[in-house]
Amino acid sequence: MTIKAEIISVGTEILLGEILNSDAQIISSALSELGINLYYQTVVGDNYERLSEVLKTALSRSDIIILTGGLGPTYDDITKKTAADALNLRLIEDNDVLKRIQAYFDKKNIEMTPNNKLQALIPQGAKVLQNDWGTAPGIMIEYNKQKIFMLPGPPYECENMLKNRLIPILKEQSDGIIKSKFIRVFGIGESAVEYLLRDIMANAQNPTAAPYAKDGEALVRITAKAADEKEADKLLEPLETEIIKRLGTNVYGINCASLEDQAAELLKKSRLTVSCAESCTGGLLAERLTSISGASNFFPGSIVSYTEEIKNNILKVKKETIETFGVVSLQTAQEMALQASITFKTDIGIGITGYAGPSAPSENDLGHIFVCVYFKKRYSAKELRLIGNRNKVRRLASSWALKLLIDILKENNLPNKIP
Repeated sequence: MTIKAEIISVGTEILLGEILNSDAQIISSALSELGINLYYQTVVGDNYERLSEVLKTALSRSDIIILTGGLGPTYDDITKKTAADALNLRLIEDNDVLKRIQAYFDKKNIEMTPNNKLQALIPQGAKVLQNDWGTAPGIMIEYNKQKIFMLPGPPYECENMLKNRLIPILKEQSDGIIKSKFIRVFGIGESAVEYLLRDIMANAQNPTAAPYAKDGEALVRITAKAADEKEADKLLEPLETEIIKRLGTNVYGINCASLEDQAAELLKKSRLTVSCAESCTGGLLAERLTSISGASNFFPGSIVSYTEEIKNNILKVKKETIETFGVVSLQTAQEMALQASITFKTDIGIGITGYAGPSAPSENDLGHIFVCVYFKKRYSAKELRLIGNRNKVRRLASSWALKLLIDILKENNLPNKIP
């Protein structure tokens, strides 16, 4: 039997875009891993009539309904009352819950205001899901053959309640698992990926493949539904192999979080070090590398050589190189990469120079970037013509630097000629 789940996120602040709906994201991911089909997500404001309508619709079509938010002590926390009314249940004060709430305030040496007692009201016959991370308890109601769950809205509380209270219950409902793998792609766009994989996506049923675009990258999610993880892996393996074969070197990682995450992993494995000299990216590459925990093991530092004087005097790029070829040139990028490696005594050096915009010598120069990686007395470089605003160009330039670094770390040798 196909189990259908639905998420209802309660909160006007979510509806208006004032906060991100991170609760729905983590719940969706958990349902997917459990093999429970999520068919609907709804966001509704703190309004009794509209929430009643949404809940009534959910009850007509879903086996599992998960509500988040609206369990607090304030006047606009209406989730419990609305759900109880929809199911014709009375709200009853639970003494055990009330004692836990009082103990929570006593521990913090804060006086509990009377309205906090509202959090101890539980729909008649419901099961209390103990909240060890806040005051509002979670609630489970079994209605006919359906299960209705209510979880607190604060993301920290919601995530812990999900992992420690809800998932153990939901595992009993699942008739298998859904496993996904993410093939990370950089260098071609979503439309190109779709074109190369069109026949796979059209014909695949289990497992399936779907491309997505994100932050100047693309990724392909492959998903299999199976009885267990071993069977899912067996289904996914041939599809993963075929997709990697078609996309070639544009694939930079599997199930990694980002370009910088993959670069860091490879640097750690190879025990190599890297440094960089940045001009137009202004330290963005260094920021991305140092966002990884343990970066000090492979990244000692960088130089932001934004002006020609800094390139000459601090980075030691030759004046004649800039005078002959220009500050934005392959030759300058090469020297920047080399000097970064020398200055910081690293195995690898990266140089980036270009015009991020919006100002440049001419319109044709906007987005003109050179990225170069130095390793083992050889260079790997990329000349770029990037389109977009200043922030996008800087982001893409740093991404290309990371992609070149990843390619080098994978191959551990460089071509004789610069591409």
